[in-house]
Amino acid sequence: MTTKQIIYVSGKNPKPEPALHRELLWRTLVEGVRRADRTVAGTLQTRFPQFHLVG
Repeated sequence: MTTKQIIYVSGKNPKPEPALHRELLWRTLVEGVRRADRTVAGTLQTRFPQFHLVG
């Protein structure tokens, strides 16, 4: 079974340092999902290792 990945492609404007940017994006993504579905957000929180930034 293949593990699904979440890939974020950032825009052209300057961004924070990649590790910090990744954490901030993840936190806002999970919060947005939580507002729509708490159960899904709860399972999503464990998927941080599968979230990747692409410059």
